Amino acid sequence: MIRKLSIPIILFAFLSGCAKPEPMVRPPVTVSVSPPVIRNVDSYVEISGRSEASEIFEARARVPGTLMPTEDGKSRFTEGKKVSQGDVLFIIEPEPYQAAVQAANARLQSAEAQKTLADTTYQRSKNLYEKSAITRAELDEREAEFNVAQAAILQEKAAIKQAEIELGYTTINAEVEGLIGESLVDEGNIVGVGEFTLLATVRKTDPLHIYFDAAERVVLNFLRKLAEGDAREIQEIKLEIGYEGETGYLHQGQLQLIDNQIDPNTGTALLRGTMPNPDQNVLPGSYARIRIKTQPIPDAVLVSEIAINTDLSGKYILIVNGEGKVEQRRVRLGQLYDGFRHVTALWKPEEAEPEGESEIPTDFQYIHAGLLQARPGITVKSEVVPLEYAETDDETELDETTVKETGKTNTEPESPDSGPPEDQ
Repeated sequence: MIRKLSIPIILFAFLSGCAKPEPMVRPPVTVSVSPPVIRNVDSYVEISGRSEASEIFEARARVPGTLMPTEDGKSRFTEGKKVSQGDVLFIIEPEPYQAAVQAANARLQSAEAQKTLADTTYQRSKNLYEKSAITRAELDEREAEFNVAQAAILQEKAAIKQAEIELGYTTINAEVEGLIGESLVDEGNIVGVGEFTLLATVRKTDPLHIYFDAAERVVLNFLRKLAEGDAREIQEIKLEIGYEGETGYLHQGQLQLIDNQIDPNTGTALLRGTMPNPDQNVLPGSYARIRIKTQPIPDAVLVSEIAINTDLSGKYILIVNGEGKVEQRRVRLGQLYDGFRHVTALWKPEEAEPEGESEIPTDFQYIHAGLLQARPGITVKSEVVPLEYAETDDETELDETTVKETGKTNTEPESPDSGPPEDQ
């Protein structure tokens, strides 16, 4: 009996051990979604340019001579530092030019004495001629001698003026206020022989000039603003300027010049702006990012920059539809506004990209947190955490993300170059 029952018991135990386990059901991924922000924003043109000194003064030796040292042996200025207008920068040995002024004055006195003598002789000759004591030729000769003496005085006065000008050239003053560069000639050297030797350069850095090339359409838009009265003067067109190492546009300036022609080879025109630089913290030659307001955009559709992803086909966002499933939407992007990007076109991956301006739906909700777990086609549990556009009074730091959340959420970092994970 025991042997007959063993086979069914063993078989039952074997079949019980091979039973398939119940599959594990994963809970749905939780993501945070937000509707797009609809705002009236301004349109901007962003251009690259360079800063230049508003004035440049080249200190040159205009007369030959030896550069004189100071009495204490120290330089009259510090290289790379600020100098004021009128500051003495260099002195060329003045003694030879002082002597030239004295000599010219001495010659003038001699010429004046000669004129006095010639005048006396001429007046006496006129009396003698009236008495027929001398001929007309002798009178004309005395008159000519007087005229020559008078001309000699004018000549010597001109020589004095020239000598005084050359004496003035021996002291070289700063003609503008600004930063002085390297001293190119050491004291004790002879300068100004055969050339106007460059000694140093002073660049006025407050204000700075900003030069940039703008496209024809931008230039025509500015001219149209002036014609329509939106800006009465060209200086009313404002510039926002940023530099290397700065976030956003921290400096304010104004347009000063639109050149008088469009370059037919590049389709651009040269423009110049001016920017205050009282702290001297921007140097001429610095690369500048320039932003100019052009026209307002009504009811712009804005999405947070943190929700935008990139793959080989371009930019996209992930949305959650009414059934709780994730879908991909391709986007064409405009400018950045305080951490929000203007969406200029929105379409499904299987559709062709819209041409030009197209109407953008605003009833979608896009994922801005939980992006690493979300993928097109899966069902997710979405938590609505609206992101609000933090409109600031000073919209100069547009590259910084400024987001206000009405609820708490953890935004996960994600590489902007990574596409959505493929379905498993």
